[in-house]
Parts: sequence; structure tokens; C-alpha cells
Amino acid sequence: METIRALFGYPDSMYNCSGRTSAEWLARGEKWPILGNFFIMMGVLYILLYLPSIYSMIKLKLLKNPCYRIMFCLIFADIMNLTANSLFAGYIFAIGGGPDFGVFWDIFAGRLVQAFPP
Repeated sequence: METIRALFGYPDSMYNCSGRTSAEWLARGEKWPILGNFFIMMGVLYILLYLPSIYSMIKLKLLKNPCYRIMFCLIFADIMNLTANSLFAGYIFAIGGGPDFGVFWDIFAGRLVQAFPP
């Protein structure tokens, strides 16, 4: 980040997460509760729509077929991506958190998406 600030001539106060506390970042963030709740609702809806197919694959013992095994792995990856991209993102939108609000949750959600690519 130091290189980018030096290259473009940005002052030290820009792109400096340590300049404010988490509470100050949260107060500064713009809250979008309607969009955040929409993301959460859509994520929960899509995850719930996957449950019958998972149940039927297990109950009917379809996982013996390699095609269904691949489909099961894709379903699992998609559920992990929905968790990170709709549930976590919806929560961050609803509370108004920015990139400097919760570094742990940003890293956790990013690794969750990278661990299970579609």
C-alpha cells in the first residue's frame, strides 16, 4: 500500500486502516439494510432449494454414479459460495461495514470463496 500511495501521491490518511477504530469505520460506513436483507433472503432461498436434491441423492443412493458425485461436489461448492457471497455480504451491507470494518471476516469470506470455486 505504501508503494501505491507514493506512486499516485495519495496522502498518508488515505487507505490507512489503522487511522480509525472499528467503531469509527462502522459509523462512517453507508448502511444498505434493504439490499443486505435481500441478499440474505435470496441466499437462504437458494440454499433451501438445494436441500431436496441433496436429500434425494443420499436417500436414493445416487452417489454411486460418478455423475451424481460430481453434482454433489458442485452443490457443496455452490452452497459455500452462497454463504460467503450472499449471507456474509448481506450482513456487511446491512450494518454498513466497509473493507476496514472486520478484517477477519473479509479474509474468512474470501478464503471460503477461494476454497470452493464453482
